[in-house]
Amino acid sequence: MIPNVKLVMEPENLDNASPATVSRMGIIYVSDSSLGWQPLVQSWIQARRISEQAILKLLLDKLLEPLIEFVYTSLKHVMFVMKCSVIASILKIVDCFLKPWRETKEVIPDDRMERMVVYGVMWGMGGILELDERKKLDQH
Repeated sequence: MIPNVKLVMEPENLDNASPATVSRMGIIYVSDSSLGWQPLVQSWIQARRISEQAILKLLLDKLLEPLIEFVYTSLKHVMFVMKCSVIASILKIVDCFLKPWRETKEVIPDDRMERMVVYGVMWGMGGILELDERKKLDQH
């Protein structure tokens, strides 16, 4: 590879990789099943402004667990995407909404924060679903 090319790979597992291959490639692999998605949310919330943390924790605790279970047990996906990746997408969407507020000292009203989080959750989870399944998610 030429020096200005970087690769990012997201393997589902490293069952066939030897420890030498993993260490030479600089790969850090943590199984989705052993760590879960909750630490992603916790660290993301801790990086928000103090004034936002309580409402974000409340909203994400209320929405993510039941919806992620519903999406992964009851609905058909366009393709398999690990739960951690879906959660990361949701957090990035919500982060984009919060970005304009970061430069100000203004506190985001709770109802506006709720709309931002619901939008992020619906797009993050709905994006991996077949079209008909998105309607079921919306109804749920």
